Amino acid sequence: MSAAVKKFLEKAEKGMEVQDYEFILKEITIQETSPYESRLNLLSSIISISPMLGLLGTVTGMIKAFTNISKYGAGDAAIVADGIAEALLTTAAGLMIAIPVIVVYNYLNRRLEKMENEIDDIVTNIINIFRR
Repeated sequence: MSAAVKKFLEKAEKGMEVQDYEFILKEITIQETSPYESRLNLLSSIISISPMLGLLGTVTGMIKAFTNISKYGAGDAAIVADGIAEALLTTAAGLMIAIPVIVVYNYLNRRLEKMENEIDDIVTNIINIFRR
């Protein structure tokens, strides 16, 4: 945060137009937050992909179960148990990955928003001082 204020003070000059101050503020905010946003994008991808992989495992497990039924008949539960177990296991694995990542993503996203708001508030106060 102090780095953002320092950058603003280095670029801004007293007597500039308000839109120039706002442009500098936006530029600095983007510079300060972009590394965090790229990490959030990675987490967002994990959140999207992990349930899909779990679903893929569910489909392959069910295919395995139905293939076994077609080969050996439906008289014995053990024939389909492996396929169903695979389906449930992969679904659970996908959710076990996605759920904690969602919690972390939301936490970091809130921290990033807080950082952006703090930069904006501090620099807005500085702009108001410059405008006097």
